[in-house]
Amino acid sequence: MASSPPSSVPSQRPEALATLERAAFDEHVAREGVLFFCVENAPRSACETRTAADGSLTFHVAIVGRVVAARRGSLVIANGSEPNVIIRHLLPTGIELAALEGHHVEIELEQRYRGRGRATIDAEVRDELGRLILWAHDGRMPEDRDARGLTFRTTLDPSGMRLAVRAAELVSLSCPGTVELTLGSRDFTLALARLGADDVGFVMLRR
Repeated sequence: MASSPPSSVPSQRPEALATLERAAFDEHVAREGVLFFCVENAPRSACETRTAADGSLTFHVAIVGRVVAARRGSLVIANGSEPNVIIRHLLPTGIELAALEGHHVEIELEQRYRGRGRATIDAEVRDELGRLILWAHDGRMPEDRDARGLTFRTTLDPSGMRLAVRAAELVSLSCPGTVELTLGSRDFTLALARLGADDVGFVMLRR
């Protein structure tokens, strides 16, 4: 996925267009550990299939347009094609995207298949200035120091398994759980929904 740390300009704090209601997240997330995204009506020009030397297969979709409807479980995007593009998603309860309605967004989705098992899915939503609003990940642990400038590790302590995340500083959280972190010059909340030895599901939202 072609991504980069959020741009440092303009300097004013961008609007929070994806939010987390922690009480609802905490109540339901144990039963909702799997995250998922898929696209309907994507124009052919927005879709790409890639293979890598390790034998992995990646399906990539990039959609740019205005959110005309933000419903529970879907975003409807007007991008000049007919019919509108529909982004269907399965996110933990408590993550709200209704504020995206009316905004111009850039959405990238990747499904990567490597070896046996289900795909690793990444979804990024950015605003019209290219600033990250939301990153959802489900599957294999992200690569070290990925394009967003983050490193993820599973650790063990007397309380059990934890996820360690290094951004501007090192933070650690149990699963399920939430933690605040800084990426570039911006503040984010990371909501951890599932954690295994090399498998993780989380959503990172701009605050």
